[in-house]
Amino acid sequence: MAACTPGLLTRIRAPNYLINSWLPLLTCARNASKKAAGSTKNQGKNKKGKHLGVKRREGERVIPGTTLVMQRGYKFHPGVNVGVGRDHTLFALSEGVVRYKRELLDPYPWGLGRKGPIHERKFVHVLEKEPKSPPELVLVHKPQISPSHKPTSETIA
Repeated sequence: MAACTPGLLTRIRAPNYLINSWLPLLTCARNASKKAAGSTKNQGKNKKGKHLGVKRREGERVIPGTTLVMQRGYKFHPGVNVGVGRDHTLFALSEGVVRYKRELLDPYPWGLGRKGPIHERKFVHVLEKEPKSPPELVLVHKPQISPSHKPTSETIA
């Protein structure tokens, strides 16, 4: 089907007042009968990686806010001093050393008191570093104890 244009009317030798009045009615164009898009069968293969997995190994020192594990779902469960993000990311809540443990849960924690099978889960803990012992106090002037004075059971008690 050919497009209707004013050029067609001028070939018929129509008067100008007819061409100008019919122009809005005669402007038609031919549309394609087939969609000209490519196949969608093979799209979606080239996605970037999500960088999931363990980010800090056992024994590493971490500070608060450090990402420990990025995961989908609970492959690892939060333990002591470990928080959980919206996307199940585990992060440290305090400064310390990372520890991974397998622990048995009995009863199932969300079973509302019902007894069930024993479940083994992997937990991530951040154990706070041991507090430093206070420095030893050194006395400048040691008290003089006479050598003849021997402690007895009365002085000890």
